[in-house]
Amino acid sequence: MKLDIRETFVLARELFEKHWQFYLGILLTLVVVSGLFSVLDATLYEVNFESSPLVLLLAFLVATVLQIGFIEISLRIVRGKKVSYEDLYQNITVRKFLIYLIASSVVVLLVALGMVLLILPGIYLAVSLIFIEYVAVDKKGGPVEAIVESWKIAKGNWWKLFWLGILILLFNLVGLFAFVLGLLITVPISMLAMTSAYDQLESGKLLVSERKKKKK
Repeated sequence: MKLDIRETFVLARELFEKHWQFYLGILLTLVVVSGLFSVLDATLYEVNFESSPLVLLLAFLVATVLQIGFIEISLRIVRGKKVSYEDLYQNITVRKFLIYLIASSVVVLLVALGMVLLILPGIYLAVSLIFIEYVAVDKKGGPVEAIVESWKIAKGNWWKLFWLGILILLFNLVGLFAFVLGLLITVPISMLAMTSAYDQLESGKLLVSERKKKKK
């Protein structure tokens, strides 16, 4: 099955239009949480003249939990399921957290090693393992299974996923230049586009946008 990049983006935009208030609430929550940790770290820095390792660790753990929750919510939206703010954390187990952390860390190391060697191997690995975080959240296997499954899903669509990644990067750069506030729109749409791509390739079923249905 070949991924239709244009249709994937159209579908992501349509889903965002239906759930924009929900995503706005999530992103504002992330901004507030990030701001609180920044204020706490700055306060401790004024006292000790150095960042607190405990605050940095806590911020990292919370950020990881929210990343998993963000993926969980996007998967539910793409699959037409009901979502709530509780989905940001209520389905996260210690096992899922550790698998996600280990798998994503291994991929970062592999891609970094590939970049150091010749750059091209790093790019190849980054695209081939682009769905590692989704598999870690969506499936029940371990880190190795997540890596293998991500590789299988991306196989046969490497160039499609490469250009999807490039388009998402450019799309978010536009959001960044639009007084940063544009990211409140581009980030959710990008997330939904990547989630939609994963769900289509993982299930082997193409998702059809409302725009395309009307044309039929």
